[in-house]
Amino acid sequence: MFSSVAYMLSHQAAFQLMAHTRQQLVRHLAYAPLAWINQQGSGALKQMVLQSVAKLEQLVAHRTAPLR
Repeated sequence: MFSSVAYMLSHQAAFQLMAHTRQQLVRHLAYAPLAWINQQGSGALKQMVLQSVAKLEQLVAHRTAPLR
């Protein structure tokens, strides 16, 4: 019972953290120089905003729930 609640809460925290981090990254990118954004390319920016941030879910949701 408690492990399922901990699992649910850890995932909820992970998803909230991911959403907040992505919002902060996009806000930061809005002020980045256009030349730098063009130099990075859309694939690298997508990788940073979506896939790299998704790694937080693994860390927060799957590493914290088993802790007692």
